[in-house]
Amino acid sequence: GLLWSMRALDSSLFITSRGWKSREVVLSAETAGGARQVTLTRHYPWTGTVQEEIRQAGLVANLSYRPVAEPLPVILMLGGWGDGPNPLTAALLADEGYAVLNLGYHDWPGTPQRLVEIPIETVTAAIDWIAQNEKLDGRHVGIYGTSKGAELALLAASHGQRFRAVAAWAPSSAVFSGIDYRDPTPGSSWTLGGRPLPFFKNFYAGGPG
Repeated sequence: GLLWSMRALDSSLFITSRGWKSREVVLSAETAGGARQVTLTRHYPWTGTVQEEIRQAGLVANLSYRPVAEPLPVILMLGGWGDGPNPLTAALLADEGYAVLNLGYHDWPGTPQRLVEIPIETVTAAIDWIAQNEKLDGRHVGIYGTSKGAELALLAASHGQRFRAVAAWAPSSAVFSGIDYRDPTPGSSWTLGGRPLPFFKNFYAGGPG
């Protein structure tokens, strides 16, 4: 309840900058038993993190990593509807010793603008690319998705993709219809082998997921 109801007095707390090295956030609460306060420090590991754009046939992605001698385990990251590249999350994960391939599957330059009938094979192409990259350990690949990206992550994993771990943030337990504000009945979000997958219609009639 405390986190759900809290309000920031400074809206810039929700903005990040590549110029920051660290930032402190103070949380305080008053109860009948007295006041409590804790200071949280967020470090921003921009320095030392390499970020590369991958643009080739069938693959639009950004790769983030800290250079080391041995091939790095990989996190394949899928954003949600309308999410662009997420360099901060990628840098934070890279700082923990992973290479992060932030995959663009819709609404990135060079990808479909509508989140409708997106091929699951987009994930397959990313895994194949990882397997061919000498900097990356193709035997240790996990997938991390948020919202619609979590739906895609679970779907890709259920169809036998080569993942050692799956993390889904706010996923759905089923395939839902795609998202296109110009079309109230857009069809399935995903395809496999060129065929749309069966889906439930969204209760929000084409709203974000």
